[in-house]
Amino acid sequence: MTATGARASAKFEHKRELILASAAQRFNERGVKGATLADVAMGVELSLKSLRYYFKRKDLLVAECFLRSIDAYARIAREAAAGTTPEERVRLLLVAFFKLIADVRLKIRPPFVHFGDVWSLEDPNRAPVHAALSDMYREVRALLIVENDALDRRAVNARAHMLLSQLFWAVVWARRYDDDQLPRVAQRMHEILIGGLAASPRSVAGSGNLPAIETGGPSAHPQEAFLKVATGLINERGYRGASVEKLAAEFKVTKGFFYHHHATKDELIVECFERTFRIMRQAQDSACERSSSGLGRLWGATTSLVRFQRSEDAPLLRTSALAAVPAVLRTQMTGRMNNITDRFSEFLSDGMIAGDVRVCDAVIAGQMVTGMINAVAELHHWVPGADGDTTVDLYARPLFTGILSGRKVARRSATDRADIALGAQQADSPSLGGRHGR
Repeated sequence: MTATGARASAKFEHKRELILASAAQRFNERGVKGATLADVAMGVELSLKSLRYYFKRKDLLVAECFLRSIDAYARIAREAAAGTTPEERVRLLLVAFFKLIADVRLKIRPPFVHFGDVWSLEDPNRAPVHAALSDMYREVRALLIVENDALDRRAVNARAHMLLSQLFWAVVWARRYDDDQLPRVAQRMHEILIGGLAASPRSVAGSGNLPAIETGGPSAHPQEAFLKVATGLINERGYRGASVEKLAAEFKVTKGFFYHHHATKDELIVECFERTFRIMRQAQDSACERSSSGLGRLWGATTSLVRFQRSEDAPLLRTSALAAVPAVLRTQMTGRMNNITDRFSEFLSDGMIAGDVRVCDAVIAGQMVTGMINAVAELHHWVPGADGDTTVDLYARPLFTGILSGRKVARRSATDRADIALGAQQADSPSLGGRHGR
C-alpha cells in the first residue's frame, strides 16, 4: 500500500470509529429502535449521505455496535481468566469491568452500547451477534469452572448468567458513583457475590411455602391481559420496536382498539410500569406480613418475584425499556423503581442490625437484588425449561449464599471429568426461541 493509500485507510478507520462511538451513545440514550442514522450522523458532523458511505444501513451499524460491546466484555473476561481460583477470577472481572466504565467516562475508551435491546435484533444480523454473545458468555462461564465440581451444568450456566447480568445492570446504577469510587464498588460487589447476602445459608432453606403473587386478572384490572402481552413485547423488541401495529397484532386487536384504551404509547408504557411496580410492591408487602426479620422479608419478596417471572402471568417490565422513552417520563419511572430498590436495601439494613444478613453495602446489594430479579426474564436463553422453584434454587439462592456456594468436590468418572473440561470452554448455546422460553 502506498503512503497515500495508508493515510486514506487510517482516515477511514478513524472516522468509522467516531461513527461507532456516536452510535453507541445515541442507542444508549434513545434505544436501538429510537435512534436514527441522522442522529448518529449529527453526532460526528456528517451528512446522512456521507455516513452511508461507512454504513449503508442502520441494521449493519447496530450489529457492529453490539459486536464491539460483546468484544469489550470478552476482553475483560480474558483478563480475569488469569486468576488461579474462581474467587480471584470474579474479583479480576469486576476490577476490569469498572476500569472499563471509568475509561469510557474519561474518554480513554469509546462508549459501548448497552445490551437491553440485543434480543430484539432481526435476521440477518441476529445470528452472528447472538453467536458472539454466546461465545462471550462461555468465557464468563469458564471463570466459575473448577475441576471435579459437584455443580451440574445448569447450575453453573445460571450462575454465569447471574454474574453477567449484574455487570449489565451495574452500567446503569454505577452512574451515581464518581470515578474514584468505582474500585470500591468493585470490591463491595465481590464481597457480596462471593460471601452472599445471608449470614447463614441455612436461613434460606426453602421457598415452596411462599404464596404466589396474584395479579388479580381482568376482574381486578380490566387491562391485565393486554398489559401482560404489551410488557412481553416491549421487553423483547424495546420501546420503539414495539410499535402500535405490532402490539395490536400480538393481542389480535385493531389499532382502533388500542387508541380507544390508550391515547399514546407513552401512556401504555406508564401503565406497564405501574403494573410492574404494583406486583413488586405486593411481593414486598406480603413478605413483610409473613416475616419480621430483614432477611426473611428480603428472601420472601425476592423468591416470590423470581417465581412470578417464570409463571404464566410473567413478565415484569425490564428497566431497559426506559432507555428510549421521553426524558421526563424516564426520570419519573426511574424514581419509582429506585423506591422499590431502596426498600430492598432497607430489608438488608434491618437484617444486618439483627445479624441474619452479612455486613455489606446495602445500597449496592439492593441494586444487585433488583438486577437479579430483572434478569430472570432472560434466563430461559441459558437454562431452558427452568420453572419458578428451580429458578429460585439455580439463580436466586446463589446471590444469598454466594455464587460459588455448594461446590463440594465430587469423585467423577473419566467421562464426567471430560465433560467438566469441555464445560470450561463452552456452555449450552442460548435458546433463541419464544419470548417466555416455553
